Amino acid sequence: MPDQLESKELKITAVTKNFSQGGEVTHALRSVDFQARLGELVMIVGPSGSGKTTLLSVIAGTLSADMGTIDLFGFTLSGAKSSAITSFRKRNIGFIFQQFHLIPTLTCAENISIPLILNGVAPEEIKPRIKEVLSEVGIEEKYNAFPKQLSGGQQQRVAIARALVHHPHLIICDEPTSALDAETGSNIMEIIRHLAIAKDRCVIVVTHDARIFKYADRTVNMDDGRIRSEEKNHR
Repeated sequence: MPDQLESKELKITAVTKNFSQGGEVTHALRSVDFQARLGELVMIVGPSGSGKTTLLSVIAGTLSADMGTIDLFGFTLSGAKSSAITSFRKRNIGFIFQQFHLIPTLTCAENISIPLILNGVAPEEIKPRIKEVLSEVGIEEKYNAFPKQLSGGQQQRVAIARALVHHPHLIICDEPTSALDAETGSNIMEIIRHLAIAKDRCVIVVTHDARIFKYADRTVNMDDGRIRSEEKNHR
């Protein structure tokens, strides 16, 4: 399951990422420095095309940087083999997306079980773990339901349960509330904050949704591939 971490800090140093298409170069990240710690919820905000999602992808190791170093709690992604990055990611990172990405032909329990199966959890441990995490997000009665039988908020709760079930150290959220109404979005952020932070995890949220900024410990503003400012929230 999750690794024993060498550090409580995630640190991105001088990271650059460019994309080329048709002879034109897009500078997605321009020598970006970024830090986050266990027990912290950081929101990355900014206009479309500012580099938010690219930074999230570099942190997750799903996109390689052109230059710079990425250190995740003592594990250095920069220069690591793709197999090592994949192994680290499946044990230590959970993902929550805007569109939920639940498999429609699988029940809630089967969707949530995927990270446990990938990590080789013993079959007899899987059902209790799923029940526990469904209880934590408040929909234990939906164990055998299919995604099409759920509301948008319930589907996002299942997605949160899937992201948490293998007890990762880092939760990465890409626009987790923008497909939800204000009340449901607030409920989802309460779950993300209390369940994730209470277990001494680091949560990084990319969002356009100003309604949820209040849930952050820090807000990082990006524009044109650069971090322009940071604001610490008093909680």
